[in-house]
Amino acid sequence: MKKSLLGAEFWPTPAVTILFLSAALLLGACFPALAQSAPAGVTLPQLYPLTQAWQGSLTYLDYRSQKLVTLPTHMNGRQLAPRQLLLDFSYREPNGQQVAGTDTLELSADGQTISWDGTTLRVTQNTALFAAGGQSWQLVLEGAGQDNGKNCLIRKTVEYNAKQLIVRKEVKYAQEQAFLTRNTYTFQKNYPTSQQQP
Repeated sequence: MKKSLLGAEFWPTPAVTILFLSAALLLGACFPALAQSAPAGVTLPQLYPLTQAWQGSLTYLDYRSQKLVTLPTHMNGRQLAPRQLLLDFSYREPNGQQVAGTDTLELSADGQTISWDGTTLRVTQNTALFAAGGQSWQLVLEGAGQDNGKNCLIRKTVEYNAKQLIVRKEVKYAQEQAFLTRNTYTFQKNYPTSQQQP
């Protein structure tokens, strides 16, 4: 026998008991999922690998020919402001011409989003990985943007370990079920890390 909020005594009916048990189970199932839905925010030290000097290649999908093109590429990053990085790229075209490009990254105060060349991408995964070769780090970002003149969902994946840096861009257009790999940077260190810390 229990007392109601008004002070009257009552016996909970089976239906009421089932209702309360169901609600408790539902809340127990929902709250852990909500707690896990927000990954850890990104910190600026986690982005420091991008401020080093790297050499490697860019492989991208040429939409005109629908073929993959690979260009030798160098990247040098630097910190512009407390939460802002600039990535300088140098590409060598098949005809030998050198082409330059830049990306600007700005980290939000809470570390939950990165503005990558003006496109706001939210952190969906921020994970330290451990393998036989040592520790590595993976960052996955997603956000609405445009590619090839069309609206799409953009996914950026950054993978880093002591020897290699990979930055992959994928896009998913409306009505499509799967992501399409737009381009992939694959880099190896150009200089010792100690010479490149900001």
